[in-house]
Amino acid sequence: GATSTLRKTLWIFFAITFAGFWLTHWSDMGGYSYIYLITAILSFIMMKMDGTIARHFAGIKIRKEMSI
Repeated sequence: GATSTLRKTLWIFFAITFAGFWLTHWSDMGGYSYIYLITAILSFIMMKMDGTIARHFAGIKIRKEMSI
């Protein structure tokens, strides 16, 4: 739905922002610039897993509501 599309769009924006930080600041940060790249890669992974994670938490909520 719309929330899924919004979440994925925001993950992409986050990943591109950190990839941009890495590309523009890799020489300024010395040995720590890889953190930006790792964050960007993890953001793309989170974007791909977004639906799986959302379904997991929805399932927990349903099970919790049914047990009450």
